[in-house]
Amino acid sequence: MLDVLQKRFKADFVWEMHVRTGRSERDCYRWKTGKAAPDFEALDRLINSDIGDLVLLTMTRSSNQPWAVAMRRTYEIAKARGDIEAAQRRLAALERGIVP
Repeated sequence: MLDVLQKRFKADFVWEMHVRTGRSERDCYRWKTGKAAPDFEALDRLINSDIGDLVLLTMTRSSNQPWAVAMRRTYEIAKARGDIEAAQRRLAALERGIVP
């Protein structure tokens, strides 16, 4: 999970984790280097932050438990619906002569 978050935040990983978890920058740096890992409270804060979906999906990506499969399916359905809505807005704009 931390690898995914490091790719997402790149150079600002330590600061972003510090802000979202309330942990010291030193602790977050230790997570980045692999010398330590977030505890339950830090994970809870990450899950309840703006990146909670990414954290949950990353943590459960290889789980075949029915609840995890259902959760991933729900996220995929929501993403597909969002794609459809965006395409409909783009189509409506094009039909009105507005080039996006």
